[in-house]
Amino acid sequence: MTSVAGHVYNRDFPKEFQNRKSDPLRLFDAPTIRNLDKHSRTVAKHLQMVSRGVDFIVLWLDCDKEGENICFEVLDICRKSIPQSKRQRVYRAKFSSIAKKDLQTAFDNLSNQPNYNESVSVDARQVMDLKIGVAFSRY
Repeated sequence: MTSVAGHVYNRDFPKEFQNRKSDPLRLFDAPTIRNLDKHSRTVAKHLQMVSRGVDFIVLWLDCDKEGENICFEVLDICRKSIPQSKRQRVYRAKFSSIAKKDLQTAFDNLSNQPNYNESVSVDARQVMDLKIGVAFSRY
Protein backbone atom coordinates (compact mmCIF):
# COMPACT_ATOMS: atom_id res chain seq x y z
CA MET A 1 0.00 0.00 0.00
CA THR A 2 1.22 3.48 -0.84
CA SER A 3 -0.15 6.90 -1.71
CA VAL A 4 0.23 9.89 -3.97
CA ALA A 5 -0.53 13.52 -3.18
CA GLY A 6 -2.49 14.79 -6.16
CA HIS A 7 -1.51 14.49 -9.79
CA VAL A 8 1.74 12.77 -10.64
CA TYR A 9 2.16 14.33 -14.09
CA ASN A 10 2.31 18.01 -15.00
CA ARG A 11 1.19 19.44 -18.32
CA ASP A 12 3.24 22.04 -20.20
CA PHE A 13 4.22 23.24 -23.65
CA PRO A 14 7.32 21.91 -25.43
CA LYS A 15 10.35 24.21 -25.13
CA GLU A 16 9.76 25.87 -28.50
CA PHE A 17 6.49 27.35 -27.18
CA GLN A 18 7.82 28.59 -23.84
CA ASN A 19 9.22 31.91 -25.06
CA ARG A 20 7.14 34.52 -23.22
CA LYS A 21 7.69 37.04 -26.00
CA SER A 22 6.26 34.85 -28.78
CA ASP A 23 2.77 35.38 -30.16
CA PRO A 24 0.21 34.04 -27.63
CA LEU A 25 -2.11 32.97 -30.47
CA ARG A 26 0.41 30.25 -31.40
CA LEU A 27 -0.36 28.52 -28.09
CA PHE A 28 -3.89 27.57 -29.12
CA ASP A 29 -2.52 25.25 -31.84
CA ALA A 30 0.56 24.20 -29.89
CA PRO A 31 0.95 20.63 -28.65
CA THR A 32 1.17 19.95 -24.94
CA ILE A 33 3.21 17.35 -23.10
CA ARG A 34 2.84 15.48 -19.84
CA ASN A 35 6.00 15.42 -17.81
CA LEU A 36 7.34 14.65 -14.37
CA ASP A 37 8.97 17.37 -12.28
CA LYS A 38 11.68 16.55 -9.73
CA HIS A 39 9.20 15.63 -6.97
CA SER A 40 7.00 13.64 -9.37
CA ARG A 41 9.99 11.62 -10.62
CA THR A 42 10.61 10.53 -7.03
CA VAL A 43 6.95 9.52 -6.69
CA ALA A 44 7.08 7.66 -10.02
CA LYS A 45 10.19 5.72 -9.00
CA HIS A 46 8.49 4.79 -5.73
CA LEU A 47 5.34 3.61 -7.57
CA GLN A 48 7.44 1.51 -9.94
CA MET A 49 9.28 -0.02 -7.01
CA VAL A 50 6.18 -0.94 -4.97
CA SER A 51 4.33 -2.26 -8.02
CA ARG A 52 7.01 -4.83 -8.91
CA GLY A 53 5.64 -8.31 -8.56
CA VAL A 54 2.13 -7.31 -7.46
CA ASP A 55 -0.74 -9.68 -8.17
CA PHE A 56 -3.32 -6.90 -8.47
CA ILE A 57 -3.80 -3.16 -7.92
CA VAL A 58 -6.72 -1.57 -6.11
CA LEU A 59 -6.96 2.18 -6.69
CA TRP A 60 -8.40 4.09 -3.72
CA LEU A 61 -8.37 7.67 -4.99
CA ASP A 62 -10.95 10.44 -4.72
CA CYS A 63 -14.20 9.46 -6.41
CA ASP A 64 -14.40 12.36 -8.81
CA LYS A 65 -13.01 13.11 -12.26
CA GLU A 66 -9.65 14.25 -10.89
CA GLY A 67 -9.39 11.00 -8.94
CA GLU A 68 -10.12 9.00 -12.09
CA ASN A 69 -7.40 10.92 -13.91
CA ILE A 70 -4.90 10.27 -11.14
CA CYS A 71 -5.81 6.56 -11.32
CA PHE A 72 -4.66 6.49 -14.94
CA GLU A 73 -1.49 8.42 -14.11
CA VAL A 74 -0.63 5.88 -11.41
CA LEU A 75 -1.44 2.99 -13.75
CA ASP A 76 0.68 4.50 -16.52
CA ILE A 77 3.66 4.42 -14.18
CA CYS A 78 2.93 1.09 -12.46
CA ARG A 79 2.24 -0.87 -15.65
CA LYS A 80 5.91 -0.62 -16.51
CA SER A 81 6.64 -2.86 -13.51
CA ILE A 82 3.69 -5.25 -13.74
CA PRO A 83 4.02 -8.46 -15.77
CA GLN A 84 1.81 -8.51 -18.89
CA SER A 85 -0.15 -11.49 -17.52
CA LYS A 86 -1.28 -9.48 -14.48
CA ARG A 87 -2.16 -6.16 -16.11
CA GLN A 88 -5.86 -7.00 -16.20
CA ARG A 89 -5.98 -7.19 -12.42
CA VAL A 90 -6.77 -3.54 -11.79
CA TYR A 91 -9.68 -2.58 -9.56
CA ARG A 92 -11.23 0.72 -8.53
CA ALA A 93 -12.69 1.34 -5.08
CA LYS A 94 -15.65 3.76 -4.98
CA PHE A 95 -16.37 5.40 -1.65
CA SER A 96 -17.71 8.69 -0.33
CA SER A 97 -16.41 8.62 3.25
CA ILE A 98 -13.73 6.90 5.24
CA ALA A 99 -16.15 5.41 7.75
CA LYS A 100 -15.42 1.72 8.32
CA LYS A 101 -18.82 0.69 6.89
CA ASP A 102 -18.29 2.70 3.69
CA LEU A 103 -14.75 1.42 3.18
CA GLN A 104 -15.92 -2.17 3.66
CA THR A 105 -18.73 -1.61 1.14
CA ALA A 106 -16.20 -0.17 -1.35
CA PHE A 107 -13.91 -3.15 -0.86
CA ASP A 108 -16.79 -5.61 -1.32
CA ASN A 109 -17.90 -3.88 -4.55
CA LEU A 110 -14.70 -3.13 -6.44
CA SER A 111 -15.23 -2.11 -10.06
CA ASN A 112 -12.99 -3.50 -12.79
CA GLN A 113 -11.34 -0.33 -14.03
CA PRO A 114 -11.29 3.42 -13.42
CA ASN A 115 -13.50 5.46 -15.76
CA TYR A 116 -11.50 6.35 -18.88
CA ASN A 117 -14.00 8.93 -20.18
CA GLU A 118 -13.92 10.88 -16.93
CA SER A 119 -10.13 10.77 -17.01
CA VAL A 120 -9.79 12.14 -20.54
CA SER A 121 -12.26 14.93 -19.72
CA VAL A 122 -9.72 16.06 -17.09
CA ASP A 123 -6.93 15.85 -19.69
CA ALA A 124 -9.00 18.11 -21.98
CA ARG A 125 -9.64 20.60 -19.18
CA GLN A 126 -5.93 20.66 -18.30
CA VAL A 127 -5.01 21.42 -21.92
CA MET A 128 -7.60 24.20 -22.14
CA ASP A 129 -6.54 25.68 -18.78
CA LEU A 130 -2.92 25.69 -19.87
CA LYS A 131 -3.50 27.21 -23.29
CA ILE A 132 -5.97 29.86 -22.17
CA GLY A 133 -4.12 30.69 -18.96
CA VAL A 134 -0.70 31.09 -20.55
CA ALA A 135 -2.04 32.94 -23.61
CA PHE A 136 -3.93 35.48 -21.52
CA SER A 137 -0.99 35.85 -19.11
CA ARG A 138 1.22 36.76 -22.07
CA TYR A 139 -1.28 39.35 -23.29
